[in-house]
Formats: sequence, C-alpha cells, structure tokens
Amino acid sequence: MTHRSSFAASLAIACLLAGAVFAQDQTDVEKLFGQPGVEGYRILFDRYGAAVKHVNLIDHAAELENADGSRDDYLLTDVYWVNPALPSQYHSWLRVREWGGSVFADVDPSVALWDVLENDAPNRIVFALDLGGGIQIRKSFTFESGRRDLLFELSLHASDEHPRAGEEMGWAMTGLAVRSPKIEYTLGQNPAKAVGEVIDAAGETELHSITPAAKPEQLAQPLVQADATWDIRFIGSTNRFFGAFLFPVEGSVDARLVSASVSRYPSAEQDDTPPQSVPVCEFGMRFTVPHKGETSKLACRYYLGPKSNRIFEQHPDYVRFSEIVSNDLNPGCFCTPPGTRAIGTFLLWLLEAIQSFVGNWGLAIVILTICVRGALVPLNFRMQKSMRAYGAKTAKLKPKLEALQKQHANDKQAYQRAMVEFQKEHKLFPPLGGCLPMFVTIPVFIGLFTALRTSYDLRQQPFLFWIDDLSKPDQLIALGWGHFMPYFNLLPILMVGLWWWLQASTPLPSDPQQRQMMKIMRFMPLMFGVMLYNYASGLMVYMITSSLFALVEQRVVRKILGPVSGDAAAFSAPTI
Repeated sequence: MTHRSSFAASLAIACLLAGAVFAQDQTDVEKLFGQPGVEGYRILFDRYGAAVKHVNLIDHAAELENADGSRDDYLLTDVYWVNPALPSQYHSWLRVREWGGSVFADVDPSVALWDVLENDAPNRIVFALDLGGGIQIRKSFTFESGRRDLLFELSLHASDEHPRAGEEMGWAMTGLAVRSPKIEYTLGQNPAKAVGEVIDAAGETELHSITPAAKPEQLAQPLVQADATWDIRFIGSTNRFFGAFLFPVEGSVDARLVSASVSRYPSAEQDDTPPQSVPVCEFGMRFTVPHKGETSKLACRYYLGPKSNRIFEQHPDYVRFSEIVSNDLNPGCFCTPPGTRAIGTFLLWLLEAIQSFVGNWGLAIVILTICVRGALVPLNFRMQKSMRAYGAKTAKLKPKLEALQKQHANDKQAYQRAMVEFQKEHKLFPPLGGCLPMFVTIPVFIGLFTALRTSYDLRQQPFLFWIDDLSKPDQLIALGWGHFMPYFNLLPILMVGLWWWLQASTPLPSDPQQRQMMKIMRFMPLMFGVMLYNYASGLMVYMITSSLFALVEQRVVRKILGPVSGDAAAFSAPTI
C-alpha cells in the first residue's frame, strides 16, 4: 500500500469515527407515535430537558405539502408552537419551581442532558436523569391507538434513602403552546386562550380562561388553583381550531396537579405571530420524594388535537373539553340577543346533520339558510300585508296629517300630543311587527357568526370553484396588501351588492326624519362588508343565499300584494 492510499484510508476511518461521534452527540430524538394516516404524532424531542420541540399531527400530514411540492417537516407553524430563540426550559415540560435546601440544587432538569432510557417500543419513549443522592427522575411518553393524547408519566426512583424522603416538593411543568398567527384573527381578535377547569366534591365544574389581551403588562397570571374543595379537571391552551390540554389520570396519588399560571410569548413578533400573543400554561404540582426502593409518580394525559365536539364525543375522557367549544360560541357582544349561544350550538349540530346527508358543508349552509328563511315566509307575508294596509290608510289620511303638521309647526310638544290623539281617533298605528322577521334572523346570524369563527369541522372544507376552505375568506386573488387585505375576496363584495340592491328596492318614506334614517341604513351593507371582509367564507355563503332568497321573496310578495308605499316601508327592514 502506498503512502497516498494509506493516508486516504486513515482519513476515511477518521471521518467515519468523527461521524460516529457526531451522531452520538446529536441531542434531537424523533419519535413516531401511531400509524401514518390515522391519529398519532411525530414528535421531535430535545435531550436537553427531555423537551418537546415540534409536534406533527400525522393524520394532518397532507397539510404539510407546499404549493411547490415540497414538504414541511412539522406542522409546527400551524398548530403547536415553540420559540427557538428562547432557552430550552421554556418548552421542556419540566422546570423546577422550588428546592429549598435540596442537595439537587446543582442539577436543573429543565436544561440538563437527559439519557434516552427506552426507545425500542413502537409507541413509547422514556428519558432519565440522575439527580444525585440516589434519586433518578424519569419522563415517559406513551401513545395508545384510538386516542388523541399521550400518556405522560413523571416519576422519581430512589436507589438510596434521601434526606428529604417522604417530603412534598413544589415542581412545575411548562405546557405546549398553540400558536395563533395574525391570519387566524377575527375582526382583530386573537382566538388563543388559556383554559382550565376545576371540579368540586359534588361534581360541579367551573371553567376559567385567560386571553392574551387581558392585562398584557402582566408576565404571568394565575389560572386555576386546587385546594381542599376543588380538584383540577384539565388545564391547557387553545387557538382557533386546536387545543393542548393536560388532565390527570385517575389513581395517580403520589403527586397531583395543584395550580396553573399563564405566561405570554414571544417577546417580539415572529413568523406572523404578534408579541405576547401566545398563552403558555405552567402546571404546578406537589411531588413526594420517595424512600429507598420506592417510586413516586405523576400520571397525566396530554390531549393534542382538534377542538371539536364531534371528536370530543368519541372518547369519554374528552367529553370534559366540550365546555371549551360552548364557551367559544359566546359572542361576547354587549348587544347579543338572549339565547345566541344556544342557537350557535344548535346550528352546528344541524349543519352536521345536513352535511352528513349532502356531503358538502357549503351546500349544508345553503340548505340551512333556505330552511330558516322558508320558515319565516308566512310570518313575513303577514307582516307585509299589514304594512300595505297601514300604507293605504296613511295615504288616505295624508291631507289631515299635513294640516295638523302646519297647525303646530312652531310647537313640537303640541304637535306630538295632537298626533297621539289623531292616531287614537283614526286607529292609525304603525305595524310594529314589520321588523319581527329581522329580529328573528338576527340571533341566527350571530349564532352562525360565532359558530363559523371556531368550527374545526369547516376547516379546509371546500364548496364550489375557488372556495376551498369555508373557515377562511374566499381568497380569489392574492394581493399582498398587508394583514387587512392580503387577498381580493369576492364573496363580501357580492354580499354588499345584493344587500344594497335589497335596500335600494325599498321606497323611501315621505317623512323627512324617516327618509333620512332609511338613507343612512343604505350604508349598512358597506359597513358590514368592511367588517366581514376577511371573515370565514362560510358566513358569506349564508349572507349571499339569504339576500338572494329575500330578493326572490320580495318580488313574489309584490306580485301578490302589489307595491309597498314609502310610509309603510319605513317600518320594515330587509332580513339578513
């Protein structure tokens, strides 16, 4: 062998050894839980802190494909979020809160390099770290087929008697964050929130929530607290469609969840995520230091998946999360009619029932709209008939009304008194029921508004032509004009045009005040168009269908009853 070939062989061996050393030095560990195409996860762990860095829902793998055919490795940018600029302790799922005078003060499990103790089983991985003094801490993640959670077990194993054996210690875990990019905001409102529910001995529950908008100057806020009368049922965070909820496993008596607080990240805008817009829960727990040869264990399950009642009802452990969906159906508006939350819940159920027959969510919305408007046809026809009768009577008495107005032109109070007597004498009372159909449809509109805002089942569901996601604006043409108008959306413009047409086809009254009010009302469609320009296209489908129905209904009624006068039309309004 020549010197050159000997040198080449030595270099090759050195490169192989260096590669082996480099491979052993890798701190990232990837683990597949479940089978591709069904429920499960692909998770990237960091051995520093045994941290969860990335989470991919493998039954959403098709969403990872980009327009150019490339694929993202993780669904991180859409679902579970970790800020890589922060130290690993912020996503480590374990951070020591207090040790007092513990002999383990020099070992911080949140940043220490853990060993992979077990990784051979298909759906299980175990990390371990020696804390000294004969105590080893282990962190295991186990997936069971048919579920949408990970069994998370945190345990202390004692090979020697520790000076603090038998004592309780305060620990903390940092939960996963669920990101909400600006594109998911609704009317400027961040859908992300931290949630927690407690339950008392009588089985009564109480849901707590914190949104990032609440007191943003506070870096941390308490969320839930367990005590002698309350136990924690679950804690976690959500965005518009997904949730990450930690809940205790029955029978885990060595340690227990006792509190949760909420922090906000990131410190600066990152990846279309505004600063301090992502709520992150820190779970407090009391942990018993075991005696020699014993083990203390905290067992919890961590739900990672869609925020949907349809999915929550598939397993008894997840039914507890249904209150989160109900809470999202609360519009939170001071002018919300009573029962809107119940209507939103019912409409979601009815939409699911219709969709199960027709197989298309957009068509289900169209059918629902026709059903609601069709049910109001008899009421609306009766009101239209009453308005025409009122208009005919007003036209007959118009000369007397004008004379009364001239007689009291300089005394408004006298004119009002005279008008009251005139109306009593001639029984000239406006048909107050003329606006009843509108008041009936307003709760339906608000119910759909809130239901479509957070409905996971409409996510990425197509309708017709270019409308490929009913939970987003229709996005006909990309514009790139900032967050307000990144796309040209056609449906809101069609909605404004149809609604304005409906308003314009109603004659103006002769009374100056009523005439001015009707003119102002004609600008309402434009205001709604601006407010709802970037709203879910599913709501636009409802609005357009409702407006088309109203136009057809208007023409049919006029053909049967004749045209409506301006004086009668002043007491009616097109329904939405």
